[in-house]
Amino acid sequence: MKRITSTLVLSAVLSHMGGAALAEETRFKPPSIDAARCKFPGYPKPALRRGEEGLVVVGVQVDEGGAVLDTKILLSSGSPDLDQAAQTAFRKCPHTPATVDGRPVAMWGQVQYVWTIEPSSGKMLKGLQQAALDGNLDARY
Repeated sequence: MKRITSTLVLSAVLSHMGGAALAEETRFKPPSIDAARCKFPGYPKPALRRGEEGLVVVGVQVDEGGAVLDTKILLSSGSPDLDQAAQTAFRKCPHTPATVDGRPVAMWGQVQYVWTIEPSSGKMLKGLQQAALDGNLDARY
């Protein structure tokens, strides 16, 4: 029996904020997913049958109230099924908005999600290794 595992990695990216650069003394907190209340994506059956694995990075635009305004695939896993499942799931997750000096602000963040089937075929790691060698900074991480 195959065991399905997945890993969620959270990080954030700064977006354009009214043309103003963040000063060194600015207190910044990136947007984040409320992981305790988030329903993580289920492994898509077609991808599971094909033995697909991979890392997908989903950009998530969160407004001042924590609502998701938009999502986009920043780094594909190589599987449209895995990419779509992650994008759909993280669009529905509750988020905490980013803050600057304690005030909520709209901002883009990103979620990295690793899809693996245990025992792994190693395809995902080989793909990430090649992407890292090709200069992809996300793959190097």
